[in-house]
Amino acid sequence: MGFERLIRFVSENGETYYGDLAKETPTLKIEGSTVAVLDGDIATDFHKTGAEAIVKKVHCGRSSYLESSNC
Repeated sequence: MGFERLIRFVSENGETYYGDLAKETPTLKIEGSTVAVLDGDIATDFHKTGAEAIVKKVHCGRSSYLESSNC
């Protein structure tokens, strides 16, 4: 696997990405932190792109759940 702690998030530029939290981070402190951007998906695995982004908002799960949730 290409990550330790997978998150799905919106960056400051408004784009949605998957990212890897480099260290254990309390949930309330994830927003505003810088994470490594990942490319890929669950079926084919993820790999680091070499880019980093600042987390503006954390998504609560897979995109199919977002339409029916309050995330």
